[in-house]
Amino acid sequence: MSTWNDIKKSVGLFADKAATVTRELTDTASLKIKIASREADRDTEYKRLGRLTYSKLKSTDESQSERLTLEISKSIEKLDEINREIGALRAEEDERRASKEADKAKTDAERDAEKKGEKNEE
Repeated sequence: MSTWNDIKKSVGLFADKAATVTRELTDTASLKIKIASREADRDTEYKRLGRLTYSKLKSTDESQSERLTLEISKSIEKLDEINREIGALRAEEDERRASKEADKAKTDAERDAEKKGEKNEE
């Protein structure tokens, strides 16, 4: 009966580990998608800024030039906001990666300590 309990315990631990890894992969993928999406938004905004700048430089009408200057300022503010968001998302990604590496190092150290303990018992 002890073997059956050991099997159940092992299966339970495996299922918990699989769920944890799946959750981590999902979170990582979600974060990468958010970053890619914001980078695409940034690229779109850079294109818009380029068009506005071209129009402003080409324009000779003073009232049109003032309107374009305002639009350019708005576009620059939006780009700054997007860049801040991308920076925050990348920082979160780096933090998760560092945490995962620290957890792996801790697990490896514990495993090595167990192996040394087993060798000393022999």
